[in-house]
Amino acid sequence: MSGRRSRRTSFALRWGVAAAAAVMLLACAPAALAAPKTLKDTCSELLTICMQQYDTNGFAKVVDYGNLKGYQETLGFLKVVVDPDLPPSAIDGRPPIALYDPKTKTLAFSEDPRRPPNAAARRDLSKTVWHEMTHALEDRNGDIGVFNSAAYADRNTYYMAAAVAALQWLNELERNAEAGYSIEKLKATWEKYLEKMKGAENLPETLAYPPDLKLMRKWFGFRENPDEIKALYLTNKAFSGKKWANLRKALGGPSLEIGDPYEGGLVAYILERGDPGYNAKVQHGLIAASADQSSGIAWSSVTNISVGAAAHGTALGTGQANTSAIVAQTGCTSGAAYLCDNLVEGGYDDWYLPSSFELYKLYCFCFHAGIGGFETASYWSSSEDDAYYALAEVFGGSTYSNDDKYSLHRVRAVRSF
Repeated sequence: MSGRRSRRTSFALRWGVAAAAAVMLLACAPAALAAPKTLKDTCSELLTICMQQYDTNGFAKVVDYGNLKGYQETLGFLKVVVDPDLPPSAIDGRPPIALYDPKTKTLAFSEDPRRPPNAAARRDLSKTVWHEMTHALEDRNGDIGVFNSAAYADRNTYYMAAAVAALQWLNELERNAEAGYSIEKLKATWEKYLEKMKGAENLPETLAYPPDLKLMRKWFGFRENPDEIKALYLTNKAFSGKKWANLRKALGGPSLEIGDPYEGGLVAYILERGDPGYNAKVQHGLIAASADQSSGIAWSSVTNISVGAAAHGTALGTGQANTSAIVAQTGCTSGAAYLCDNLVEGGYDDWYLPSSFELYKLYCFCFHAGIGGFETASYWSSSEDDAYYALAEVFGGSTYSNDDKYSLHRVRAVRSF
């Protein structure tokens, strides 16, 4: 009997080895034997995929696809099933991927959502779950069945989906800004985003039943407002550092400094709190031409007739009106104002002769800083005193002079931004 085992003993040994192997498997790979995910767990994961897809972007600070917690809470009240016999869609005749039934409070899938064939199918599935869960949230707020209209039923989901699709242009905007693209390129990308947002507003469903954005934020947590996004970009809350300066410039934001080349000339003055036209979120101010337009010219070719009150402005923001009134005067065919009004430089043709206070700002912020190549000399303003005299500024002397209109003074054109 040596070297032989009974059949019973051999079986027992084999069973013991198998049991030991099973114990080792449990110890080494517990996840493999974990309980399968429930349909609700899968729905929760899919909602997270869909609604957190933009969380790594700068604009995510002021953009929400929806309140994930609210969606998941609503999911808790629903029954989730797989039903291969879902009714076909009236649009394409095929069964939908998922469908919310407000009568039974059921979210049904035509196929098991736990087994998508690939990553793309999983992304599409996540969008579908979000879409149907949005209807469930509408139902919770008593909105389903108000109108028996397919357009009404989908107005919110279609608008929100189109608005979120527009975010790809903000993705591109941020990538291009980080890469140091030109102001013009960034402006074009921003305009593309605004165009796509306008498209969301012009969908047939949203034209028929315009979404209430305040209500959408209250019900779903959805938030995407171009004005809020722009305001974010105009601060350092989204991004900081010089590489983002072009983005803020493209949006007209607070990133310009006096002396910066900008829109055909040099930034000569930036409006401050209390100035007419000041906006805390968007910079405005004066751009000076990069060089003098004349080393000596009369104020106007009309030197003995008053232009009148239309050219008496001295404050910030009055230079353009003064200039227009001067050149509109009968007989005005040359002079400082005429020269500025007809100037085309840097692709811009809206130059004008600065008012006396605008000219004083150039003296204070540019002349003293050595910006713009201003001479130690008198410069004409567009502010008329009377029929024979107009105001000039003596750069280097910090004084106004009330000079004859035929006096020959230097000229520097400005434009507003």
